[in-house]
Amino acid sequence: MKKTIIMIGLLSLLAAIPPLLFAIGGKISGFIDYQGEKTGPVIIAILAIPPDFDQPLRLDTLASAGSYEISDLADGTYFIGAFLDANGNGFPGMDEPMGIFPAPITVVDSAEIYGIDFEIKQLPTGTGTISGNVSYTGVQTGEVHIYALGLTRTPFTSTHFTWGEADSYILEGLFGGDYIVVAYMDVNQNQLPDPGEPMGAFNKSVKLEDGGSFENGDIILFEPDMYTGSISGNVYYDGPKAGDIHVISGGLSLTPIQDVLADDQTGSYQIPHLAAGSYYLFAYVDADSNGSFSLGEPFSETYLEKVEVSWGEETSGMDLYLTDVGSGAITGEISYYGTKQGLILAAAAGLAATPIMPQAVPKFGPGPYPYMIPGLAPGIYTVLGLIPDFGQGLPSEFDEIIQLVMDSPFGFYLGDFVYVDRDTVNDINFTLEDSSTSSIAGTILSPHGLNGEVFVFCLGISRTPFMKLSIAGSGDYQISGLASGKYIVAAFMDVNGDSTFSIHEPMGFTQKLITVYSNSTTEKVNLNLGLPTTVAAADRPDLPADFALLPNYPNPFNPETRLRFQLPEASHVRLKIFNVRGEEVAALLDQEVQAGYHQIIWNAQSAVGNLSSGVYFCRIESRNFTQSRKMMFIR
Repeated sequence: MKKTIIMIGLLSLLAAIPPLLFAIGGKISGFIDYQGEKTGPVIIAILAIPPDFDQPLRLDTLASAGSYEISDLADGTYFIGAFLDANGNGFPGMDEPMGIFPAPITVVDSAEIYGIDFEIKQLPTGTGTISGNVSYTGVQTGEVHIYALGLTRTPFTSTHFTWGEADSYILEGLFGGDYIVVAYMDVNQNQLPDPGEPMGAFNKSVKLEDGGSFENGDIILFEPDMYTGSISGNVYYDGPKAGDIHVISGGLSLTPIQDVLADDQTGSYQIPHLAAGSYYLFAYVDADSNGSFSLGEPFSETYLEKVEVSWGEETSGMDLYLTDVGSGAITGEISYYGTKQGLILAAAAGLAATPIMPQAVPKFGPGPYPYMIPGLAPGIYTVLGLIPDFGQGLPSEFDEIIQLVMDSPFGFYLGDFVYVDRDTVNDINFTLEDSSTSSIAGTILSPHGLNGEVFVFCLGISRTPFMKLSIAGSGDYQISGLASGKYIVAAFMDVNGDSTFSIHEPMGFTQKLITVYSNSTTEKVNLNLGLPTTVAAADRPDLPADFALLPNYPNPFNPETRLRFQLPEASHVRLKIFNVRGEEVAALLDQEVQAGYHQIIWNAQSAVGNLSSGVYFCRIESRNFTQSRKMMFIR
C-alpha cells in the first residue's frame, strides 16, 4: 500500500500527464492444455504491467481447453493465466483447475507472439468443510453465492444454490485456517454483488482445524433498507465556496459506503440503513459540481474518528467542521551529499483528504536543508523528496516518469508512517541518495533431502520496490543494487523446476520489514524454508503426482530453452525434438530416469543442420505416457 502511495504521489507531483499513446495491434496466442475430468469454459486473464487503468484485467473465454488468441494488444509486458470455470460462476475457485504461464511476455512493435502454451490443473485441496443455512425474508429471488475468504492455503472458495430450491450450503476442500464466510443473492444475474442486492455474513470468523468441519455457519441475508442503524449530525462551514455538501460513511460492515447530501440550509444530515459495524466519516463541499471530491474543495478534518453503530441504533451528534485547508504540517531536514544542483521537491503522500502535498525546498550551502509541508488534513503519510532534472522537459509517459525518478537524487523517511492530526509533526528527517548501492545478505536453509534452485525476492518501500535473484540451492545469498528503504525478503525452493512457486514447495519470508540504509549492507537476514504443516513428509511431497511435460522456458527462444518434465516414478524416458514436417531434429534423452522433476537445456544451434526460425515440437515418451509441446525458435 505504501509503495502505491509513493507512486501516486510522484505521478501527481511531477506533472499533469497526458494520456499515454501506445501502438495497438500486438497478438499473443498459444495452447492451454488440460488433462482432467472437469468440463466447462476456460476463462483467460491477461494482465498488463504497468496496468491499463481503463481495463486493468482483460478477459477472454474459450468453450474448453485448447488454442487461444488475444489480439489488439498495446506494446508492453503481460502475464497470462487461466482457469476452468467448472461451476459456471465466473470466479476461480480452489476446486477448479487453473494455471499461469511462468514468465512475462513482452510485445514490441505490435509483434505477434506465438507458442505461449501452459497447462491448467487441479490444485491440491484440504478435507475441511464449513456448512450452514441461509435465511432471507424479503421478496427478491436469485442465485445465492457463498464465499469462504481465508488466511490459509485455500484463500478463496465458493459455492452457490438457487434460492427457493434450497437454503443450505457446504464449502468443501478447505485446509485448516481462519475463514470469513459471506454471501449475497445475485438478483440481476451479473455474477457480482451489487449494493442493492441482499447480503450477509457469518457473525464471526471461523477457525477450522485440519480435516475438521464447522456446521453452524448460519447467515441471514438483508436488503439495504432492512438495516436499521444510522448516523446523524450537522456540518458546519463558513468559507467562501459553495456547493452541495456530501457526507460519506465508510464502513467495515455490510453497508461499506453511503453518500448523502446535507441540508443546504441547516447543514443537518442523516445516513440511514446502516448495518452494525465501525464507520469513518468524511464530508466535502462539491464546489465544482462534479459529484466527487477534488483537491482544493473544503473538507472535513474529523473523518478519521471511528463511529460505532449497533443494530437498530441511531448515533447522533456527529458534527463535522469543514475547512479549506488542513491545519496539520510536517517539518524536518533533508540531507544530500551529492553534486546534483536544483531545488529539492518534497512531498507528503498520504491516506487523507490531502493525498499529495508538494513543497519546494531551497538548496544552498552544505545542508541539511529544512523543509515544511503545511496544509495537511488528518491522515497517515509518508514523506519523500527528489531533485528532478527537467532539462528534457516534463515527462509524458509512465516509463519516462520512472526513469526521471531513477536518475534523480531520491529518498524518503525511513521511520514509521507519519500520523498527522491537526498539529505540526517535527523532526521527520531523511537523506537523498544519487544511486542504489545497498544490499541485503543472509543464509537460506531448506528441508533436508530437497534440492532445487532458490528464488529470493526483496519487496520494498523504496526506489527499488522489487528485486530478485536466484541461487543454485540453499546457502548464502546477497541482493545488491538496493536503494535505502524498508523490505520484506521472501524465498522459495523450486523443487519441480518450473520457476514458479507451488503449494508443496518449501518457502519462507521475514516476519517484519527490514530497514536498509544508504551505501550499506544489511546482513544476517536468514530464511529457513519450510514445507506446509499439512503435508506429511512421509508422503514425499518432493515427488510429482503424475507424468507431465511442462512448458519450456523461455518460449519463444534463441538459441537456448529449458525443457522440463516430471515423473512420479522411475521410468525409461525418450525426449526428442521434431519440426513441423514430423522430422526428428534432435534426440536429447533415451535412458532410465529417476522419479522427480527434471530439466534439460537445449541449444537449437547444436541440432543437426541449420535450423530456421519457426515452430518445433518437443515430445516425451515414458511407458504409457506421451505428450508434446509446441515451441517457437526465433533466429
